[in-house]
Amino acid sequence: LVPGQQYRITDYVTTTTQASTRGAGHQFDIIVTADDVDKLNENARAVQHDGDTYFANSKLEAWKLKYCLDNDTDRFAWADEANGKGVIYRMIDEFNNDVPYDFKNIQYLIGSTFNYFQYGGNYTFVRDTSLDMEIGGIQHYGYVTGKVPSSWSSNTCWLRDNPATTSSVVYDDSGAEITYGNITSVSVSNETYTIYTFSKTKTTAEDFDVSLDKSNNCFGNTIRPYVSVQYRNQRLNQISFVGTSCYSNTFGDNCHSNTFGYGCYSNTFGNNCYSNTFGYNCKHNTFGDNCYSNTFGNGCSSNTFSNDCYSNTFGYGCSYNTFGGGCVSNTFGGGCQHNTFSGSCQSNTFGDSCFYNKFGANCWNNTFSYNCFYNKFGNYCSYLQITDASTTAKQNISVDSGVRGASKWNMFDLTDPAILNKNYQVTFSKDAVGNYIMKWHNTLLTYTGKYKTSNIDNVWKDITPVETYE
Repeated sequence: LVPGQQYRITDYVTTTTQASTRGAGHQFDIIVTADDVDKLNENARAVQHDGDTYFANSKLEAWKLKYCLDNDTDRFAWADEANGKGVIYRMIDEFNNDVPYDFKNIQYLIGSTFNYFQYGGNYTFVRDTSLDMEIGGIQHYGYVTGKVPSSWSSNTCWLRDNPATTSSVVYDDSGAEITYGNITSVSVSNETYTIYTFSKTKTTAEDFDVSLDKSNNCFGNTIRPYVSVQYRNQRLNQISFVGTSCYSNTFGDNCHSNTFGYGCYSNTFGNNCYSNTFGYNCKHNTFGDNCYSNTFGNGCSSNTFSNDCYSNTFGYGCSYNTFGGGCVSNTFGGGCQHNTFSGSCQSNTFGDSCFYNKFGANCWNNTFSYNCFYNKFGNYCSYLQITDASTTAKQNISVDSGVRGASKWNMFDLTDPAILNKNYQVTFSKDAVGNYIMKWHNTLLTYTGKYKTSNIDNVWKDITPVETYE
């Protein structure tokens, strides 16, 4: 090589050996510059290959590449030592999509999930190729679910067959068969489809890379590299958008296995965010670090998550909700908006149209029916429920810190006609001897209320109005 001289690589084609991925075979040439007689600079450019028509409308001269001539599997998990022509480990196209691999060619095989139903709940496991490994010389394929199954030690397992079948046996990371947990049934979904990072559809016959044409509004997306903790090499992220109008999305380091429908834009992710699933028109959502296994319906926007928020499920149109750190396994029906949660709020369930509710720290295992709004909960409010299933508003409720039921089997029910459709505040608290108090002001100097002596009492008893100077 002549230092400073440019060279054109005319036989480059993207290949991959990483599981559940493939190269599409769309060829272009790479221009590199020699730094020394035996060394190429890894900053490179692209140019159209002779005879190519696939990239006829692309401005390859505007692309920026990071290219390693070596097929180095210590650096890149998808490097092809047998047939590779080097590795592109960063590509920026003319629309400022910045991705740590050749996203014009790399395709993902999506699908292969299985469900375990056992004592303690139903768990959906999805493929996570970053967990793939050999144990005792046998290939094991990794799967992950959002919540640790009952009696299991982690939320991961491995199969020896891929894809999963109804007769699949699950193993732990030592290769031992997992036989505990009282597994009662297994169901498998092996619907698979191959897509680009930015794909039009899930149907192979109709699919194309939407990043090729500016009319598809695919621009300004940034994905940082994903480095395997186990193997210490860079892996393909398996982040995919299906549909048009995907733009201005940003992913931090080690984000992977996230899936988006069309019209998802201006979403921001911290580091280590993975296995999140979004419907269409999800936008302006912000995630801290370590947010994973969250599921969003259509039209979820402007939600903010701090660190370590995972396994939350949102129906359609859930927007403007704010979550502190460690909010886990919360479930929301459709149209839940403007709710605020402090840290460590877990396993709360909301019906449709619950909004403007505010929770302090460590509120968990609360269940709310439809149309609950403008309610406020202090810290450590747990095992509370509103069971009224009517569409009548349950609003302006204030629950003091520490008010809670006994357990998820003995929850404290706030339901009473006194809380329905009120335009004044109804407050729940406990007195010095442990009675549960529900009260509201009648006038400036008097209040009326009800009480229960136990959280499992079925009926609220009337309190005689007394004078107060609160």
